Amino acid sequence: ITQFGNTTSYVNGGFFGLEFGKALLIGLGNYSVIDEFKWDGIQNQELDMRWRPFLVQYGIKNFKSIHPQVGFEIGRGRVDFGDSKDRILVMQPSAGLEVNVFRWFHLGVDGGYRFVSDSSLPGLSDEALSGWFGQATLKFGFSWGRYRNKKAPAKPTHYED
Repeated sequence: ITQFGNTTSYVNGGFFGLEFGKALLIGLGNYSVIDEFKWDGIQNQELDMRWRPFLVQYGIKNFKSIHPQVGFEIGRGRVDFGDSKDRILVMQPSAGLEVNVFRWFHLGVDGGYRFVSDSSLPGLSDEALSGWFGQATLKFGFSWGRYRNKKAPAKPTHYED
């Protein structure tokens, strides 16, 4: 779910990534918004916005069943507004929580702010295309590496040890 001006809309998409050390996820995403908005008093103008970001996410204490994560996405995109088309740059920092349901399945909820720049369409500013977002994620797969929760060596129980 996301915001455009005073209107709330839905984003479709997903991402593919590789997870390293059970904490760092690096990947590529593909997102799109296709909706009809009221811009500058004109009803039902169709807006088609698509972007393909490079993404980096980092999970903090991923060995815990519920843990925080932070992320950043940046990528080029395209906006089609009526008969006009334009290229844009999208940046999205985010923060949220992730639940380790199974070793191979994680649920996540996070939110952040979408910054859009390089928009030169008449009637659509960078600020109109920028806005808050919230998302739910389903992650499937396995990751490489060991968890970072290292246990302290056992203390000797006898004086001679």
